[in-house]
Amino acid sequence: METNALRPTTTDTAHKLSLAVALHERGELQPAGELYLQILEDEPDNFDALHLLGVYALQIGDLQAAYDLLGRAIEISPGDANAFMHMAVTLQRMGKLDSALLAGAEALRLAPDDVAALSNYASILADLKLPAEALPWLEKALQLDPGHMDALNNMAHALLALQRPQEAQPYLERAQALRQSAPGNGAAS
Repeated sequence: METNALRPTTTDTAHKLSLAVALHERGELQPAGELYLQILEDEPDNFDALHLLGVYALQIGDLQAAYDLLGRAIEISPGDANAFMHMAVTLQRMGKLDSALLAGAEALRLAPDDVAALSNYASILADLKLPAEALPWLEKALQLDPGHMDALNNMAHALLALQRPQEAQPYLERAQALRQSAPGNGAAS
């Protein structure tokens, strides 16, 4: 999970937010979500709590809640690339691809070298049946981070959609190798 610098306003909020982020990063979503809600009870316009609760909602598949929370976060901090990136993913999963593309473009305008935003934008293009247009975005992402698993997978799928399986194969193999060496899958790292 990626976040920008946290912007707490009180010591209590800072403590709760720090604990919530730690829980969220460990995959303990329910307790993290409860802490975000506690923060929002005291500070309804806390950007970090809104944004991260939106990410939590996205992760558990509550797309409408994710959309609403991320929208409120973006209203508070319209210059946050991560919030726009998460909104793009939410809209993509909702099937609102044109809106997702706009949100993804705004994330890239704000953070043109963000590898996750580049890969997500390319994924939206692929969903729009524009795999050739996705390739340059994925090439840039992989230049910045050759081991970014989502970008590798997205590159392979874009190439497969273009009927270029020989070119896709090395990307699939690299992604598989990274998946097998990732911590927590039983493979030695």
